[in-house]
Amino acid sequence: MGNKYLDIAMETKSTLDSLETIKQDEIKAIQSRQDSTAYADSLRLAEIEQKRSEAIPTFEEKVETIPAMQALNFVADIPGLKEAAVYFNQALYDIGAHTYNLGAVPLNTLGRLFGYNPGFSGERVMGKLLGDWSGVDPKQTLSSAYYDVAKTFDPSAEYENTAWGTYAPEGGEWSYEHLLPKKEVKKEK
Repeated sequence: MGNKYLDIAMETKSTLDSLETIKQDEIKAIQSRQDSTAYADSLRLAEIEQKRSEAIPTFEEKVETIPAMQALNFVADIPGLKEAAVYFNQALYDIGAHTYNLGAVPLNTLGRLFGYNPGFSGERVMGKLLGDWSGVDPKQTLSSAYYDVAKTFDPSAEYENTAWGTYAPEGGEWSYEHLLPKKEVKKEK
């Protein structure tokens, strides 16, 4: 009889072990299914996010939908319009520089007589106002003729420091600054 109970106990233990193994296998399968589902969900969410980000228009795309911008793009494609705009900007540059110099050059000259050249220059002012965006090269405008005159009298003259060919340093200059000896900086070896 003792063997019978021992056999039943052994059989029960092996059945329980096999049930435990089956239970562990089922848990692993369920966990694996959950992991693969979570991974698939994350891939699906990433794909949705990618499509959503591609569907959102950029600022440039939004601006292009404005009717006025569409009209400007149409006008900008007309042949010769860019060249005409540069000529127009050059005319604005010349008109502005010469108008400014009507007062600037006499003030600079009068100032030099009293010891201070304020350095007003219509070319410099218009260069800052129009800048590179307008396509104007100041040395190609009518004002460049005055610069050529300045170069004949002073070969070291710079375009930015002239007004109708007269000396107009940016920020102004006292006359005695020309009389002071220039300090030489010694390089230490």
